[in-house]
Amino acid sequence: MTSHREERAAGSILRLPEPLRESLREFVREEGLPTTPSLTRPAAVTVRRSDEQRECDAVTLWTGGWITGPAAREAAERLGVNPDQMGRPLSFLSINVCHCEPGIFP
Repeated sequence: MTSHREERAAGSILRLPEPLRESLREFVREEGLPTTPSLTRPAAVTVRRSDEQRECDAVTLWTGGWITGPAAREAAERLGVNPDQMGRPLSFLSINVCHCEPGIFP
């Protein structure tokens, strides 16, 4: 059984594919996001590479894909960031937000 502290710590982990590891780590550091990029640790949100546009959800972000506003807000919650902080990582990953109120993800 995991402790509440371990669950909270796992909630701030973003799992990355190897090709994106360094560029996304740098991005997270520059943006000051309270998220720990990892290749192997259990993660709240996982980034996956895709050569086609795929729908993302709060748990899996596909590069070049799209995500609904509610799912993007849930992913932000899982990562421990404000929705207004989530827009830049989504843009960095070339993920479009749709079905969302204007101005939520600048």
